[in-house]
Order: sequence, then C-alpha cells, then structure tokens
Amino acid sequence: MSMTLGFLGGKDPAHTESTAALARDCGYSQLEFDYWRDFEQLDAAAVKAQKKTLKKHGIGISAYGLWGYNPIAGDEAERKHAHKIIERGTGFAENLGARVMVLSTGDRAGEPLGRRIQLFAEAIAPHLRRIREAGMEAAFYALHGATFLNDLAAYERTWEVVPEIKMKYDPANWLQAGHDYLDVLRRYGNRIGHVHIKEAIFVDRRVVSQPPAGMGDMPWGKIMTFLHEHRYDGCLSLEPHMNPWRTGEGLKMNLVLSKRHLEQFMMP
Repeated sequence: MSMTLGFLGGKDPAHTESTAALARDCGYSQLEFDYWRDFEQLDAAAVKAQKKTLKKHGIGISAYGLWGYNPIAGDEAERKHAHKIIERGTGFAENLGARVMVLSTGDRAGEPLGRRIQLFAEAIAPHLRRIREAGMEAAFYALHGATFLNDLAAYERTWEVVPEIKMKYDPANWLQAGHDYLDVLRRYGNRIGHVHIKEAIFVDRRVVSQPPAGMGDMPWGKIMTFLHEHRYDGCLSLEPHMNPWRTGEGLKMNLVLSKRHLEQFMMP
C-alpha cells in the first residue's frame, strides 16, 4: 500500500458536499475530519448523510480527530465527558471508514510525567481496544491540544507503557516548537500513524505565511525520505492553515500546487 493525499475539510455537514467535490476535482482521495467542541453538535443522522456524500464522490476518510478532550482530567465530570465523547467519536469514525483515530492524551496539572502516563494508560485502554476492533489505529497529537506529549522524551516514556499508540506527526509544529523535527522522523518514523502537511515561511522565527507545499521553508524531500525509509503507507493530509490559502480560490490553488510538489516524492 502506498501513501495517499488528502486534506482537512468538510467536517461541517453543510460543507461536506462542496469539499468532497473539490477533493475529487483536485485529485485528492481523502478528507480528514477534526473536531473541537463543535463535535458536540454532530449527530448520527448528519454522519449518515456525510457518508452518503463521500461515497458519491469517491472520497475516503483518512483520519477522524477529536481535539482538546481530557480523559485524565482531575475534574470527574470533565473526565467522564471526555470518555463519552471519545466513545461516540470512535463510532462515527468507524461508520465513515476512517483509518486512523486521532486523540489527545489529556493532562493532569501538578502530576509528574510518570503519573500522567499511568493515568493515561489506564484511561485509554478500553478505547484502544474499541479502536482496534473497528479496524483503526490510534494516533495522538503532539505539542498542543490537551496533551502531556510536549517533546520526544514524553513519547518515548509513554511508548514504554503503551507501545501500540502512534504519533500524529506535523513537522512544521515540531520545528516551530524548537525541536529537531527530522530527528523525530528519522528515529521513530515506524511509529507515525498520520502525517500533516503544513508549509511555513519563517521570518525571525515567526510564521508569516503558510503557502502550498514546496513554496516555503519545509524540506519536503528530506521529510519524504524518512517516511519512505520507514515504509509509511498512510495519508499525507494537507492542513490549509492561513489565509489566503485556506478558502475559496486560494484553497484550490493550495491543493493543486501542493499535490504537484509532493507527488514527485511519491510512488505511482
């Protein structure tokens, strides 16, 4: 199985039709649905309609993400709510045929890392079983979004306890946070479950533009080298993140130009 191309968009049922049509017209085979609190306005009927729309356009779901929910929160009500959301979201992801479920570890202020990892291992175990039974992999956000996975060392310690979890890898996020994003990939590419493609132009360490892939400072050839060396066979999911490249004609240009650049590193 080879890498595929997708992008974030269409999660709002009102936009699924137009976004799936755009994906088809631009030669993308996958969409990614990521939700914050907006997930809580989604119901089973809307997901059923989304599935029908995706099938009509021949578009799959690469990943289904739930951002910012905290399954190890100190507050019991918040913790229970997070588990309820993860359970419900896993069902929706399975219904849509997603390959990867992307979640946050959650966090517990004031606790040492080892304790947070143990709380996470206990809390996530039933969800991992459910995700596995649904034919998906579980990948976890790095660096932000209700997580204690704030550096590579935290991942390494977590893998010692919960070895099956994967990383949702976004090289631009690692670079912006001051980490060696290529070293992360070189050493642990076999643990990458999902990849975000987010270009960036840096001026004085600030991101001033996020244009199509190949038009900024990210060395996609080097990144793709290590993905190939580790036989990554998942989706390269474009993340349109900054205007004028995220909506309308700018988004279409982003998709077309990014695809043209990335495909030179992909096997047909």
